[in-house]
Amino acid sequence: MGELQSALDALAAEDVRGLSPREQLGG
Repeated sequence: MGELQSALDALAAEDVRGLSPREQLGG
């Protein structure tokens, strides 16, 4: 579930930081 948690964290970071989830995931 680590990947799922990371994805959810990335989406949350996008909303807060305004960054794309792809950048957060390194994709």
